[in-house]
Amino acid sequence: MQQLDLDKLLDQIMDKQNLNPVFQPILALDKQSIYAYEGLIRGPENSPLHSPDGLFAAASRRQCLSRLDLLSCNAIIRRFAELRLPGKLFLNVSPRSFFENDFNPEEILSYLKNGNIDPRRVVVEITETQQVKDPAVLETALQRFQNMGVKLALDDLGAGFSGLQLWHVIDPDYVKIDRHFIQTAHEDRVKQLFIKLIVEIADSLECKVIAEGVENKNEYTALRKLGVKLAQGYYFEEPHAIPSLTPDIEVFSRRPIRNTIGVRPSAACLLRPSPFVSPETRIEIVGAMFEANMDINSIPVVDKGEPLGLVLRAELMNLLASRSGHALHGRKPIKDFIHARPIKVEKDMPLEEASKHITNAVNQYIQEFIITDKGEFVGMGDLLELLRRITEVQVNYARYANPLTLLPGNVLIQETLTEILNAPEAFAIAYYDLDNFKAFNDTYGYGHGDEVIRMVGRLLQEHAEPENDFVGHIGGDDFIVLFRSPDWLQRCKNMLNIFNRLIPNHYSPKDCQQGFIKSTDRFGICRSFPIMTLSVGAVLIESPHEDLSLEQIQEIASAAKSQAKKNTEGGVFLETYSEHPQGRQTYSKPLNPHKPGFCPIFLPDTTSSQPSGEDRLP
Repeated sequence: MQQLDLDKLLDQIMDKQNLNPVFQPILALDKQSIYAYEGLIRGPENSPLHSPDGLFAAASRRQCLSRLDLLSCNAIIRRFAELRLPGKLFLNVSPRSFFENDFNPEEILSYLKNGNIDPRRVVVEITETQQVKDPAVLETALQRFQNMGVKLALDDLGAGFSGLQLWHVIDPDYVKIDRHFIQTAHEDRVKQLFIKLIVEIADSLECKVIAEGVENKNEYTALRKLGVKLAQGYYFEEPHAIPSLTPDIEVFSRRPIRNTIGVRPSAACLLRPSPFVSPETRIEIVGAMFEANMDINSIPVVDKGEPLGLVLRAELMNLLASRSGHALHGRKPIKDFIHARPIKVEKDMPLEEASKHITNAVNQYIQEFIITDKGEFVGMGDLLELLRRITEVQVNYARYANPLTLLPGNVLIQETLTEILNAPEAFAIAYYDLDNFKAFNDTYGYGHGDEVIRMVGRLLQEHAEPENDFVGHIGGDDFIVLFRSPDWLQRCKNMLNIFNRLIPNHYSPKDCQQGFIKSTDRFGICRSFPIMTLSVGAVLIESPHEDLSLEQIQEIASAAKSQAKKNTEGGVFLETYSEHPQGRQTYSKPLNPHKPGFCPIFLPDTTSSQPSGEDRLP
């Protein structure tokens, strides 16, 4: 295009504010979560000024860069508020805009007020690729942002002019390392030294480092080793008009495991942000939203948090495409044209339950559904994504389940335990082990031994709370339950009582009557072995427990199980782990005055329906 045509196109874009925001997540690598979103701007689709480079270069030639910066910030802030994205918002502002007379930082503050966004959630990025002739003037201008509560970031560090000098002048809260130093960092010693040096300087200045342009897993792994805690790039997610609310955890894991049965995925994993409109929004405005966002097939209509229904793209665009459709209906409220019976799913609903709910309610016209939190609209879900996630759960179940009991095996146990450790709530870990199982297995055969193991697995599942507790099969006659239900101890004791009632059925009447069987021990000596009992080493892990490692938890649980097995009558050995300001302490909680540290359960059932005062959790 001729220069004159580009100038006219730029004027039209700015006059009509035909700017399309996209967002790229910035991830917290240690927490495996989304920390912030960088807001980016695009020109109209199929336009010579669609790319940001061409768009801002044209504005720079026309000397209207500050106007384009403000329009871009306004569009990004407005869409960020519409999508209700979590975390911080990073905005790009050219340093040259600060030196133009019509640039007013307070305008950005007014945009934030209109979007009801706290300025403390916003970070303004200053690119280092453009030379700043007078850093003192820039410092004064940036102080106006800081006075509003807005944070500052130095972008593209290492890519241009006087980076360290500018770092010293503006004293940013964040520095973003240019992608040049990130690409192939895993195989370039010089780049590794540069990144490590920046991290060390930033740490000493209490400044956060963000790695830009992470393209693959090798680069991500190298950054983790170098101490980088925040990163963004195509490896995690490309910029999108509607970005993800949660990261794909496969990018963090060495194994391609996601949504395993251990972590009981819920509908929250399907959640994606979505623009929504009020019932009084004009139809022509909703039509314009569909035209500007080709990836959106439906738009929810929400009134004071309550989702009333969906507007379907095909139906609305057909209405407006007719010869008189726009004139007749354009200014009418959208509430008269909504699909009023959308499928709604609570975000905490387990995937399996959500699948049944949606299957029962599905119709051939709607491929999306509304996700709510206690009845309030939070986003949308997609049927195809639900099917994909359900398939993943089933595949992982088959791959990592114990073949005898079909309970989660060691891989899923460790995955779930890691997840629980990362949560702040207290939990209990109970290690179950059959006493005298080898003698029974040798006497009655492996078939009968397998029946007992399956029975234990079934009883554990029946007495665990599906929403909060996790049952795993370590192997052989060893099981583990991770309890988060408040009445977990009573559940544990009830299960032991039923086990004690059922286990005699697996012995012959003669052996039951005499109360033992004859078998050889591990040293080949023939001796008597009592009827099987079940020992439980239980540890209540109090909050906080963020310093505990997976290996420490396993050691604590194994030690509790060893203590439990010292009692020949089976039962629960309960230990409480807590962290005090004076240091880490471990102590036992007596559950029975006659046997300190134990809660033995005998035949017949002598345990009351409610735990005694000493049985209650500390």
